[in-house]
Amino acid sequence: MLTDGGKLRLGAILSHTKMDVDNPMLREWCLVCIRNLCSWSDKIREDLSRLQLIEVSDEGKKSMEELGVKELFERELAKLKTRDANG
Repeated sequence: MLTDGGKLRLGAILSHTKMDVDNPMLREWCLVCIRNLCSWSDKIREDLSRLQLIEVSDEGKKSMEELGVKELFERELAKLKTRDANG
C-alpha cells in the first residue's frame, strides 16, 4: 500500500514531468522513474490510473501552438478520453 509519504513522493515526481527549459532532461528522467515505479507496484499503477487531467492553461495551449505540438497533444488526449470512456 502506498503511504502518504509515498504519495507525496509520487506527486513530486509527477510535478516535474512538465517541460523545463533550464533542465530539459529532468522530465525524461521523471518519466523513466514513473515507468519503473509502475512496473514494480500495482498500487502505483492504480493510483495513476485514477488521475484526471484538469485542464491545460491558456499559456500552455499557446506554448503548444508555438511549438507545433498542439495537434499531437489533442490526439493523445482524445485517446486517453476514449480509453477512460471504454473503462
